[in-house]
Amino acid sequence: MFAIDFVKTGIEVSGFDLSDGMIEEAKQNAAKENVKCNFFVGDMTSTITEEKYDLITCNYDAINHLDGLNNWGKFFTNAYKMLNDGGLFLFDFNTLRKYEWFITIPPREEKTADYTCIQALKKVDDNHIEFIDEFTINNETERHTVQEVFYPNDSVFNLLEEKGFNIKQIFNADFNPVTDVDNERRLFVLCKK
Repeated sequence: MFAIDFVKTGIEVSGFDLSDGMIEEAKQNAAKENVKCNFFVGDMTSTITEEKYDLITCNYDAINHLDGLNNWGKFFTNAYKMLNDGGLFLFDFNTLRKYEWFITIPPREEKTADYTCIQALKKVDDNHIEFIDEFTINNETERHTVQEVFYPNDSVFNLLEEKGFNIKQIFNADFNPVTDVDNERRLFVLCKK
């Protein structure tokens, strides 16, 4: 999302995603804007490039899709290794407070003459939910399930520090600095190597 805007300001950008389809879409978007970005398929728990960066971002609570705090740690380690000395790491995550809000959302159904869409959340355990989208078109049903896992804020912050990061600032979803992180549903964390 930010990659194209960054390139237009003269910043060199690389980006990766687990999905071939998302990488192809990113490449198409860059081509439409006539900008050059280095996009490739990669898993945030195992991808480490030889190239070093001044800034690494992880947006749209992508980290919440990693199952297990150990996988968050693998990603933090990889980000740290790919940063230049003094480089910045900015990511966001949904908090346990957001989890508590999510589990109160009732299922939603939308019907038209052409299709039916059912969206629901399933509580898997005390920090894990599944988003379920079920589409029926012409009597054929397709079901997609995506997981999100949530951890206590202190566990995330301690893990960052354990991996070598210095937390510089924590922001809320409106990108205002916060000190009372336990009342926020989504946090942005800016760290320095």
